[in-house]
Amino acid sequence: MKKRYLLIILMLSVIISVFANDPIAVIIKTKGELKLIRNSKETAATSGEALFNGDIVKSGKKSYAAIKFSDASSIVKLFPNSEITITAKKQKDKYNKNISLKIGNIWSKVTKKTGKFDVETPTTVVSVKGTEFLVNFDPEQKITDVMTFRGVVLVKNKFDKFIKEVHPGEKSRSKGTGIINLKKFNESDLNKDILNFIKEDKNIFEFDMHNGAGETRHIRMDFE
Repeated sequence: MKKRYLLIILMLSVIISVFANDPIAVIIKTKGELKLIRNSKETAATSGEALFNGDIVKSGKKSYAAIKFSDASSIVKLFPNSEITITAKKQKDKYNKNISLKIGNIWSKVTKKTGKFDVETPTTVVSVKGTEFLVNFDPEQKITDVMTFRGVVLVKNKFDKFIKEVHPGEKSRSKGTGIINLKKFNESDLNKDILNFIKEDKNIFEFDMHNGAGETRHIRMDFE
């Protein structure tokens, strides 16, 4: 199963790279109303949309998106009322990836040895090498919360560079300066809709993929 899954991801990466002009990621699933902002122009974001450096993805009320990076190393899930900007710099066969979270929640699953992966909020930088974690930023209170499901997450304040490791089952809280508080958390603490989308099985990749030239291609990949 593992070899079959890796083959499918490799095929997906080839399709993305051939069909679109050097995208860094693709939206593989959407629910509800999503917006894509590119070069100050706002359009509706749909499944199969290729994403490029500097693209902004915004989710509305009861809206979700799953995004896969072109090197097939990482997946990001965007939850309702959230906004991210994505960038990536390619080094050989790896991408150093950065997600700027302006507001809301994102969950990320990152594969080891596939380049750097950072989530940045106005107060905090979250760095990982291989893990699953959830980041929330509240712009009113200027608080960044991080929940680690697997692996170890490194949380760093932006203003005083204080650093804390967050291990599985731990939740950190940062205001950008001072002590980063830790406490235990349970999955029951999470909103049910968010938890369901995190756990949602992906035995089928199926979507219409679009590029800047207005071309569309339907893609379906099954694995056991």
